[in-house]
Amino acid sequence: MNLKCLVVFFSLFSITAHAQHLQGNVIDGQTNQTIPGATISIASKNFFYPADNDGKFDISDSRIQSTDTISISCVGYITQKMVVRDFGQETVVKLQPFTTQLKEVKVGYTKSQIINVGSKVKSYFGTASILPGMEIAMFMPGSAGVKGIIQTAEFYLREGNLFTGAKGDVTAPFRVRLYSVGADGKPGKELISDVIIVSAKKKNDWFVVDISRYQVENPGSGFFVSFGLLDARYYQVNSKYRGIFSSSADIKTPRLSFTEKEFKEVLSYHGSSNGSWHPTSANYLIRATIAADAY
Repeated sequence: MNLKCLVVFFSLFSITAHAQHLQGNVIDGQTNQTIPGATISIASKNFFYPADNDGKFDISDSRIQSTDTISISCVGYITQKMVVRDFGQETVVKLQPFTTQLKEVKVGYTKSQIINVGSKVKSYFGTASILPGMEIAMFMPGSAGVKGIIQTAEFYLREGNLFTGAKGDVTAPFRVRLYSVGADGKPGKELISDVIIVSAKKKNDWFVVDISRYQVENPGSGFFVSFGLLDARYYQVNSKYRGIFSSSADIKTPRLSFTEKEFKEVLSYHGSSNGSWHPTSANYLIRATIAADAY
């Protein structure tokens, strides 16, 4: 009996002993002010840990290894990367504001212009819900052949699902990605290596994500913009579905709106956690802007 207890205790101790504990604070490298909403992530393992409104984080996870590389990021700041073993007991992470060196713009017929691509409708037909860990990527019509720098990715978000009535949360976080067009016409290579996690503030409105600082050149064949949900633990559960979790209606996430007849061709794909893409008949209220090169 004592031996069994000892074995169980030793097993639990072994698991706990290998759990990595990361604790610290994220601040502005110039002002020393805290940065609310920063994200601590291990992109290779799809792990994301949001800091609180005071920029503090306290992570204890047995899945993290001492050799893992952690990315500390926030919109408007340069991402900093650290190896887990380099974290101290109270690590202060200083992020430097991202500044972009603008190119000279000539006056006259050579003046650069902003090109709007993607959805151009002003109202939505319906609202889509996807499961945590999945993403929706839509090709941006009008982007092919435009030479320039991608400036923004934009999404029309709602809090509820039009058909099921299930409540969502427009302020819940989601991930933004850009993809090139693959040889099969589906989303191909990621165009931004940093992890971009954002959250909106207004429902039933366009949410604009400024990505100009990454200086992403628009590929000749155009690009996809992706809306992706994080792991389920980042979202609240609708109370009446608690314990079931059989559909996307169970989780309070941002709901992405879709159009009905704006596009005739298939432009959108659902992405699963295993990396596969599947075409979907719905096209979404996703758009982007490109700062076209002057000619």
